Amino acid sequence: MYGLNADMNGCSVLRQDTLSGNYMGGTLLLGNKIVGSSENKNIGLFCLDRETGKLICNNSEIKGCNILAADGMLYCMEDRSGRLCLVKLNENSIDFVSSFKVKLGSGPNIAHMSIANGLLFLRHGSVLMAYNIKK
Repeated sequence: MYGLNADMNGCSVLRQDTLSGNYMGGTLLLGNKIVGSSENKNIGLFCLDRETGKLICNNSEIKGCNILAADGMLYCMEDRSGRLCLVKLNENSIDFVSSFKVKLGSGPNIAHMSIANGLLFLRHGSVLMAYNIKK
């Protein structure tokens, strides 16, 4: 985390973590929480307190993913496995809801996800998929 200098001409490092990897955009800021992903088998998906940088919670079931947040849920696409996971971030826990393996397309699972009009868009290779996520 960087802080801007008073004159806005520079910045300084306030703190840094050793948990995250930069998976397709890095981390998400959700209120006072920073959510990110690690391939560390003991960490996986994690949540840090924005003010202190301390680990609030983690879920080691979900690793190495890009993350998208909408309507109180997290959508996590794991890079290595091609698994799309639905996750609920609570006050002190990251709860796994469901998942499925994306079977269409080929190559690395590294595309950015998007949500518009109740549809989750996901590209895998030359295939574009749209999943209805409306409540």
